[in-house]
Amino acid sequence: MRKVDKVQVGADPCAFSPGPRYARKLAKFYVDQFSPGSRVLDIGFGQGNFLNHAQKGGLDATGFDRAPDLVAAAQRAGFKAVEGDATKVADSFAPASFDGVLATHLIEHLSPAEVRSLLESVATLLVPGGTLVLATPDIATGTQS
Repeated sequence: MRKVDKVQVGADPCAFSPGPRYARKLAKFYVDQFSPGSRVLDIGFGQGNFLNHAQKGGLDATGFDRAPDLVAAAQRAGFKAVEGDATKVADSFAPASFDGVLATHLIEHLSPAEVRSLLESVATLLVPGGTLVLATPDIATGTQS
């Protein structure tokens, strides 16, 4: 585990925002978890760091977020992005649509029942043998888990 460069706390006491240098390193790390050409869904894509690096890294990435302004901005920037509730993500795509799913800094904002719903949805979206990458911050120490 590595220490983050910077943690910014806003209105949400669980908000996590690494500095730009570390954000690039994280995005590259996540891109490297998937094979080139993989269809990858980024649930809760936020500012789009992964989408940007995924495109550069040869992935076929789609973003999914509940924030309409972030979805619109991603679409304007040329990324595939869909608006919706993470716990109902399977309603927005056909089964087995993705080789991989990424969800960073998302599950810590969900209740146990919502996490279960998210994981069940992801299971239907992944091809057999697909890859799921989850990440959540350890707020107490400022490290990535």
